[in-house]
Amino acid sequence: RHGEAVTALQQGHKKFPDETELRRELVRSLAVIGDSQRAFTLGEALARQFPHDLAIQKFFSQIAMSAGRDADAERVLRRILVQRPDDSPVLNDLAWVMRNDRTRSAEAVEFARRAVALSPEEANVWDTLAELYRRAGMLRDALSAIERAIQLSDTPRAELLARHRLILKALKSSHRSDER
Repeated sequence: RHGEAVTALQQGHKKFPDETELRRELVRSLAVIGDSQRAFTLGEALARQFPHDLAIQKFFSQIAMSAGRDADAERVLRRILVQRPDDSPVLNDLAWVMRNDRTRSAEAVEFARRAVALSPEEANVWDTLAELYRRAGMLRDALSAIERAIQLSDTPRAELLARHRLILKALKSSHRSDER
């Protein structure tokens, strides 16, 4: 069914190339069916056409993240942050796309902490902070953050529970090496 929807959206896009919402739905549908490269290419064109539309820029950053294009997502998120420095989802996404760069882990943790301060009742921001703490070796802080994420989550997602187990395992391992 998704393939048929993409085909219909592509036909609509050919007929009405200036319809922004149609293009956005085409990009979203391409991402859903796993055609992340085409979704990224069309999303990037849309973002370039509307550089001052923050909703489109946020949308494109999500497409870039889903396509594994973290550097592109980071570039867009930083531009948005200039205009909206207290946007918790943007801060959280920025921290998340930086998670694999150990040289900037302190900066990523700071973005995540700001997101938590702005949205302390959002499980997602606590989850990001927990993962960043874990990667930075701040295991006790990671455990507290993931437990808060689980507490806030209506139904804890499997990845939250898996991250909790991973942090507990790392804590046990660090205790054993401390004892030696």
